[in-house]
Amino acid sequence: MQNHESAASQSAPPLPRRRWGREALFVLVAVFLAFGVLELLLRLAGFRYSTVPILADARWGEENVNVMNREAKQDLFERDDLLFWRMKPGHQPDFRRVNELGLLNGPIEIPKPAGVYRILCLGDSCTAMGPVDYPMILHRRLSAVARPDRRFEVINAGVYAYTSLQGLRLFRERLANVEADLVTIYYGWNDHYTTVGYPDKMLASCEQVQPAVALLRQMRFFQLVQQIVGAARSYRPSDTPRVRVSPDDYRANLEAMVELARARGALPLLLTAPSNHTPGNVPAFFLERKMAESEEALIARHRQYNQIAREVAAGCNAPLLDLDAAFDQRNKSELILRDGVHPTPAGRHLIAQLIMDKMADLGILAADDHARLATLKVTYDSFNPNRLRSHIEFLNGPPRGRVGLPVPMNIRLTNTGDTLWLAKQEGQVGQVILGVSVYDKEGRHLFEKEGSEIPRDVPPGDGLELHWMLSPFTAAGQYILEVKPVAGFVCWFHETGDARTTTTLTIEP
Repeated sequence: MQNHESAASQSAPPLPRRRWGREALFVLVAVFLAFGVLELLLRLAGFRYSTVPILADARWGEENVNVMNREAKQDLFERDDLLFWRMKPGHQPDFRRVNELGLLNGPIEIPKPAGVYRILCLGDSCTAMGPVDYPMILHRRLSAVARPDRRFEVINAGVYAYTSLQGLRLFRERLANVEADLVTIYYGWNDHYTTVGYPDKMLASCEQVQPAVALLRQMRFFQLVQQIVGAARSYRPSDTPRVRVSPDDYRANLEAMVELARARGALPLLLTAPSNHTPGNVPAFFLERKMAESEEALIARHRQYNQIAREVAAGCNAPLLDLDAAFDQRNKSELILRDGVHPTPAGRHLIAQLIMDKMADLGILAADDHARLATLKVTYDSFNPNRLRSHIEFLNGPPRGRVGLPVPMNIRLTNTGDTLWLAKQEGQVGQVILGVSVYDKEGRHLFEKEGSEIPRDVPPGDGLELHWMLSPFTAAGQYILEVKPVAGFVCWFHETGDARTTTTLTIEP
């Protein structure tokens, strides 16, 4: 019996071996075909989903840059794949010219010359704003204590509307070779403004995407997975409103800039951003443009971001220049423009002075040099002003005129500030001119009328009489007339705390 079983077993054919390689290939082909069919069906159905690129193209694309240029009233900005936008090299927004790095600064010598202590000022429009910006004031003041073996150089790396994320990318990618010794970091405003789109870090243009990743993002199946995952952890409008850079990301960006500065052998100096906003004293455009959901939210959020800067300085053991606290101890109406954000010319002079004081505290500026700078007499003119103040007197009483006839204007204008008024300037930058605005009896703005230039320079304490004609009015009635001095391309006097001068204007039939 056993022999028969043994013989049967020996005569049976062997079992076929499993061909694992072929089966694995079949499985892969099947999976590939399934994904391919799904991809084809999604494309035929017109499915498309993107967490970032479509909105990014709409918000930070060419049209967005065009809007910025229209608001700036000049062709200042251009598209940038890394930074969203930058200032166009070679463009001249005022007397300053944008350099090859997209900065409102002269050419930067690389490598850095021997004996140069280089200060790099990172920031937004508060740093970029000029035409005489605070980095330029700082540079000019420090030039007074230059020695043959050491001179100071200050670079303005402020760019209008930049957040700390853009500043970090600019510092890391575009300014790697500037060899700064001191890096000032002044951001915050644009970071905490609310956005109707995505936060800055989610925008497609802010990342350098590998080709394989870019190809993957084009696949509709991958987009479907993104949509499902996104829906599972969707952002709810009832939660905290979206800002361009969240508090946690703001903190991380500041810490990264501090670390990067130190890695490059520079000393980081964090600055807080002063503000003049109080309840009832926030310009309407902040809410009209949806930069904040309320006055209270804007004020509270700005305080929060300033506190983050203080905490980063303490946590990283980095020096801090608390401009917010320093401005609070002074008359902020003279130091901050009426938008409550940007420093006035006097505010820029103060920032430069406070940076020099901090440099002395840190041992960068020798005590005798600091003392010498404190005793140097600083003269101001309307190109580089400090306190712009005026007194306007209407000679022969409020002006009167008749419909269809020119209206005579006769005033006496007195310089009551500490700044020389310049009568003639190339391109009118810093040239003092009188503007004229006309309002109805209820104070609604109607139109602008002809102003007047001043015939000569006017030093502090001096004055002169001006006589000119306004073009004819077409309707009789009572109007309100405002005469307002401006330093061309610098600022209106009233933005820096100068009193506004108005009078009644009677136009008879």
